[in-house]
Amino acid sequence: MVHLRLRPRCDVATVRGCDALATSANVALVGNQNPNFWRFAGRRNADGAVRAAGGAALHAACASLPVVEGRYTRCRTGGAVATSGAFGSLHAGLVVHAVPPNGAFGYGQQRWFGSRGTDVWNGVDDSPDVPSRAQPGGAAKEQLRSTFAAVLAAAEAHGARSVCMPAFGCGVMAWNAGRAAQVAVRTIRAHEAGGGLERVDLALFDDAVFRAFVDAAEEELGRPGVEEGDGVVTYELRCGST
Repeated sequence: MVHLRLRPRCDVATVRGCDALATSANVALVGNQNPNFWRFAGRRNADGAVRAAGGAALHAACASLPVVEGRYTRCRTGGAVATSGAFGSLHAGLVVHAVPPNGAFGYGQQRWFGSRGTDVWNGVDDSPDVPSRAQPGGAAKEQLRSTFAAVLAAAEAHGARSVCMPAFGCGVMAWNAGRAAQVAVRTIRAHEAGGGLERVDLALFDDAVFRAFVDAAEEELGRPGVEEGDGVVTYELRCGST
């Protein structure tokens, strides 16, 4: 059995008590290196927070991961990779980097409106790795499901018993929070526990996103959660059930 904990107004970079922290990355795993990227302007996103807290050690760990496709791609859309070590002020020695699909444009990555118009951007100045055509119907939703599933699998593969992740897709990737929440809850509930994962926390920074995840959990499970301190709502999931 896995406990799902929904944490309101929570910054994943400050979370304590979880073996692994997950973040929403780009395929090159370079963080947000373009300050003019319009969708990040004035917004505090999960990866920016995790990178700032993890510091140089986390940047170096990401840079050491192998390129798996093209010139830059270290993690494909819908996948996840893990780095381990002592990372700045982060309170976990395992960081899982996952790449959710873009919900605003239907593409596999962020769209960058820069000096070259409507080129697709993957975190570096040149981005030949990322497809510039829309995905077929249902593909983006499957990639979002795969993103949540990949984080759970990566955390378990590295021996984690607990993992905290953000609401993948609900920030700069512009997914409808209700749809993303439904995908997340169903994916976590269906996860086949094989490595001792006992707890999944979701750091839900925005109040509207938190409400969407509570609604999705109650609809999926048919019962309200148990309220803890600081507004955290907990559900017991029998993993592998439908």
